Amino acid sequence: MIVAERPDARPAPADEPADERAALFARLRDLRAKFPTIVSSNYDVSDTCNLSCEGCLYFSGINYTKLQGKRTVTEWERLFAAEAERGINFGYFAGAEPSLVPGILRAASRHLRTGMIATNGIKRIPEDIRYRIHVSLWGDEAASRELRGADNGPKALRNYQGDDRAIAVYTISRRNIDQIVPVSRMCADHGVPITFNYFSPTDDYQARLAGSVTSESDYFHASSSEDNLALTPADLLRAHEAIAEARSRHPDAIWYSLDYDRWITSGEPLYRLDAEGIAIDCGNRVSPAHRHINADLTISTGKCCSPNIDCRECRAYLQGYATLLSRLRTFSKQPRDFRMWLDVWELWMRLFLLPEHRGEGAVR
Repeated sequence: MIVAERPDARPAPADEPADERAALFARLRDLRAKFPTIVSSNYDVSDTCNLSCEGCLYFSGINYTKLQGKRTVTEWERLFAAEAERGINFGYFAGAEPSLVPGILRAASRHLRTGMIATNGIKRIPEDIRYRIHVSLWGDEAASRELRGADNGPKALRNYQGDDRAIAVYTISRRNIDQIVPVSRMCADHGVPITFNYFSPTDDYQARLAGSVTSESDYFHASSSEDNLALTPADLLRAHEAIAEARSRHPDAIWYSLDYDRWITSGEPLYRLDAEGIAIDCGNRVSPAHRHINADLTISTGKCCSPNIDCRECRAYLQGYATLLSRLRTFSKQPRDFRMWLDVWELWMRLFLLPEHRGEGAVR
């Protein structure tokens, strides 16, 4: 997953009113004093799952087939202790389905103070594991059954109703834009805040749409070249409008920035690509401390935490936030952009850190 280091780069100078510029810098200093420095790495703690999601980031590729077997909780604990020794204080816990290995998550919590667990929510993570929990939703009952093999939404929201660790993450695809408002209402009714992510196709998914890969897959069963999950510019505009409507109806439940949404869906290239199509300025790839640890405890040699994603089409929220936050010099040139950048930094802290980890006076 992404690295979200505390942004310490010196902002670029700009021509703007002195009072406004001073206020923005004062806010930046206040946030730096308030929020902890984040040094993160990503851990695929499980290589099994209880769903079969279309275009799965974990199984839509060949990397997982090279794993050398499962590791014990004791082996994972040694790794987390070593990670803490090298300065890691935040873990992104994913893989296939991390809720299936609570012992490993508990071992992590003994060494890494903060973290985020990406889960489908079907199995509740024990309350003593005090990490932020992101519960993935893909739409209403019909969409979830078609695209994931089961409707995880109602059970997930029951599991995490009233749980201050939990946030629903709605992955937007071409097929579920019209469900954004009703699913947001469902989350609000359960007292679970919701944020948004955009479906980002993997290389494998793209190849299957193009017909260059024809083998059967449990993770490509509901798409075709004519009807699939990939988003067009018109889809992105519809999604933005639906998010805005949901936010107007349920302002307390929607944890998301419409300014960030405009940036991530603008149509302008988000990344500079090398000759092989790999992003060279993705925020997930510019931190020397960040590692991606596979389920067998080997270090991934993939390009990033989601090595199967096509960088040209990547709008994934973890990578998107990391990239925006790594570009302080760019965003500090104009007051409006600087304010948006600061807002997104506060939003990141709210989305990824529990209240007790955000410091006195942090965003509630």
